[in-house]
Amino acid sequence: MDEVELLSADLTHTLSLPFANGGIKAGFPSPAQDYLTESIDLTKTLIRHSETTFYARVSGDSMNPGLVNDQKILINRFVYKLSQPAKGDVIMFLPNGNTNTHYYVRRVVAVPGDKVYIEGGVLYVNGTPSDIVTGKIPDPGLASNELTLEQGMYFVLSDDLSDSDDSRSANIGPVESKYILGKVWLAFPEGDSKMHMVD
Repeated sequence: MDEVELLSADLTHTLSLPFANGGIKAGFPSPAQDYLTESIDLTKTLIRHSETTFYARVSGDSMNPGLVNDQKILINRFVYKLSQPAKGDVIMFLPNGNTNTHYYVRRVVAVPGDKVYIEGGVLYVNGTPSDIVTGKIPDPGLASNELTLEQGMYFVLSDDLSDSDDSRSANIGPVESKYILGKVWLAFPEGDSKMHMVD
């Protein structure tokens, strides 16, 4: 079973990189470029609103290969105030709002109004094989019979379909929008995994 540990952002330190303010020219370099003093603070750039963006650390392998064990991620809490989760989004949520459990990170594979079932290891959404989940699903769980997702309900799966708790599991089931904390949008380097946008 995987869990997500919430971390607080340290906004007292900065991570700055040089910034070429005038653009980059493809010709002979200007001698003035040696005197650039402007830089970009990556902390302020990546976390514009610290109250709506926060860090977490992944624990477990259920989202391999996209997210790996111990990898730090950024979660955008604000994005779902303006829009709804879409198929393919990686979200962070609290199963059934149960504060006695931990947060999960999973991929949205079906949205409200969709009909979902798993047959022969294939996820079907509205009668068509999913283009998001292409691997063989060993256990259909709750999706062995067709489910129709009600308003505000999302069907989520782990990227590693072999042994993970997700919407197939009775203890999680379809995820209600009120228990979704936000969208995972950036993963920091960990082991062989490089920094990347989460998609």
